[in-house]
This record gives sequence, structure tokens and C-alpha cells, in this order.
Amino acid sequence: MPRHLYFFLLLALFPGLLLGNDPDSSHKLSQPGSEKKNSWRKLGQSTRIFAPDDFSIEEPEQLTFKLEGVRMDAYSRDFAQGDVVYIEILRPAKVHGFYSYLYDKDGKPLPLTRTNWGYRILLPIGAQDEREKIELTWKQSVGDRFGQARIEIPINEKSFPQTRWYNRVSFFPDLAPREVGGEETSDSGAESASEDEVQSLEQNPSPTEDQMASSGPEAENTELDAHGSPAQEKTLMAQKQESEEEGLAAEEESEEKLSNFMKKITLEKSLRSQVFERKGNDLITSRLSHPRNMHYITSQCFTSRLKISYKYVNGQKVEVGRRVVMHNGVDLRGRPGTPVYAIADGQVVLARSMHFEGNFTIIDHGLGIFSGYMHQSNLKVQVGQYVQAGERIGDVGNTGYSTGPHLHLALWIRGVPVDPLSLYSLPIRE
Repeated sequence: MPRHLYFFLLLALFPGLLLGNDPDSSHKLSQPGSEKKNSWRKLGQSTRIFAPDDFSIEEPEQLTFKLEGVRMDAYSRDFAQGDVVYIEILRPAKVHGFYSYLYDKDGKPLPLTRTNWGYRILLPIGAQDEREKIELTWKQSVGDRFGQARIEIPINEKSFPQTRWYNRVSFFPDLAPREVGGEETSDSGAESASEDEVQSLEQNPSPTEDQMASSGPEAENTELDAHGSPAQEKTLMAQKQESEEEGLAAEEESEEKLSNFMKKITLEKSLRSQVFERKGNDLITSRLSHPRNMHYITSQCFTSRLKISYKYVNGQKVEVGRRVVMHNGVDLRGRPGTPVYAIADGQVVLARSMHFEGNFTIIDHGLGIFSGYMHQSNLKVQVGQYVQAGERIGDVGNTGYSTGPHLHLALWIRGVPVDPLSLYSLPIRE
């Protein structure tokens, strides 16, 4: 057989040979053949974003400030409520002894990352931030010169959509389900009885005394015991006692289930608190990634949700409470089993099943910046593992408190939830 035929035969049998040197081959091979594939695209001079073709990367707005001949550039998608702001302080050429510091309005120092070209930092603008501007104090020394300036970054007001959610409750209407761990502004709560449990109780209520009295054999067919009492009465007494014992046991079991449930919720809340207290080093690089291989938003970040709790009383729907919560994340559609990618370099600090979040992964990107991935069907990483932007960390699913298969992506910067999608307008560099 000619040599060129051997070559083509090898390619047909071992296609991985061609992909072996492709840095993105792990992403391509990990996805089902019918799924769309991401590709690397550039933003600015240094930033590379691993994103699907149907995701549009928006160019950022830019503000520039100067102090003692030193330039500060601030970038953001819109400088609007819910956005991330990226700041660079550029080191002057041929200058020794260059140091910069940033402080917030209250004089608290902000965590700048020093690089070979200067300093950088990511700042959050809260969705409910009512300030008209971000006020910073910029201090620095350049050689033998010292300077201080007040920096003001305007905040643009933004309106968010509102939706209505109806939640059926039975036992504990005051403890209606709340999505915790960053899904909503409320960060505690318990879930009420499930729909199946409610229907079971409504269809099979505990028998009343009248119902028990009307059951059993007819009076004229009963026999008398040795004391002249009807045998039916004795049977009904035994049934009543047995029913009371069963009811007491069921009540104790229900209380035990509620107690165990509340212990579980308390434990999970404690785990989240411990994670967010971490103060790791800055791990973000110039690589960023969309978390999915397609871009389809099913619920926008910071959608305001009017949650209406109700129950049925004598067949009638009765409202038992309502509250407004904010959806602190973005929901992205996906088929179960399709890939979930890390949005930036970092270390996995939580990867486990949670009651509300389902299979939940949290990545620490350093300096109080965390990303969260909820409702996954599978977890493909472990706590302590370092991951890169674009690395597959799990699969889309429908676990936890979820109404359908999707990925809930959240991003927190020093405790402030921000829109993760605003990250992809920032020309971050190392």
C-alpha cells in the first residue's frame, strides 16, 4: 500500500493525533458532537475570551484620570448599576519607587494588585447602589514626588425587569422557599412541603371521629360482649386510640423532618459564609470564558421577582404572603449534560450538593471575587483544585430549587453581587 494511503488511514483511525497539540482540544472533545463549540476571541490588546459565536462581546466605556504624570484608566460595560468596573494605574517609564494606593469614600484601603506595568483592581457597582458616583481617593509616590487626588466615577441608573412567581405552601407559609447562596437578596429560609406532599395530605386527610363512627358494621348486626356493650363500640374505641397514636407519631416524624431540614439549611449557610470569608491572592489572568457553549438568557441578572405564596382552603386558593426579591445572577439555558465552563482562573472552594442551589460550585478568583455555578447535573472538579478560564467544571442540570434545566451563574466582588456578563467587556491583563 502506498505511504500516503497509510497516512490517511492513520488520520481516520486516530483523529486525536491532530488535536494533541491544540490547547483548546479538551473543550472540543468534551462536548457532544451536536453541540456548538466555543472559540477564543480577543478583546483589547491582551484579553482573550472563550465564547460561543452567538455571544456578542461589547466594547467597554473608558474614563481616564491623571495624577503627577501617572494615568489611571477605568473601564466598564456601561458604568451602570450591577456592572463591574476595571481600573488600571499605569507605571511611568523609567521611574523607580512608584507606589499607588486607592481608598474608598470612608478611607478604607482597596486591594490593588501590583503588576510589572502598574496596578489593577476590579470594583463592583451594586444593582441597588443609590450613589450617583463612586468616590475614590488616589494616593501615590513617583520617585520623590507625592500626590493625592479625588476620583469620581459616575454611576448610571439602570432599570431591571420584574416577574411574578407563585409558590404553593401548606405547613409553613411563613417559611416559603427562598433561593439562597446568592440566587436572591434573601440569604436564608426554608422550603415548605412539596406539591406531592400537599396533594397527598389533601387527598388522604386524617379521619374525623364522625367518619370513624360511621364506619364499621351496622348496629343491628353487632354482638354484645360479656358486659352488654356493643362490640362495635369497643372496635371504634380501639380504632380511635390507634388513630391518635398514628397521628402523634406522624406529628413527631414531621417535627423531626423539619428539625433535620433546618439543621441542613443552617449547615449549608455556614459553609457558604466560610467560603466568602476567604481572602485569597489575585488569580485572575487575561483569560476569560463564557460559562456555556451557547448564549440564551432565560432570566436576566437582577430581575425583580414578586413572590406570591398561597395555599388551598376548602378548595379555594388563598394568598398567605408576598415579598419582592432580586435574582442575583443570570440564568442560561442548556440541555442536561452539556458543559459548564469556569469563567476565569481560580481555585475551587466548594463543590457539593446543596438544597436550594443543587450541585453547586464556587470558584475563588482572589481578593474577595467569587463565581458560583448552580443546578448542575454533574460536578467535575474538587475542592482545592485550580482551574483555568474555559475549563469544563460540570454539566448543566436541574438540581436543587429549579424549575427546569439551566445554569444559574453568579459573581460576587467582596460581597456585592454583580452581573457576570459585564465581565466580558473588560480588557483585563496580567
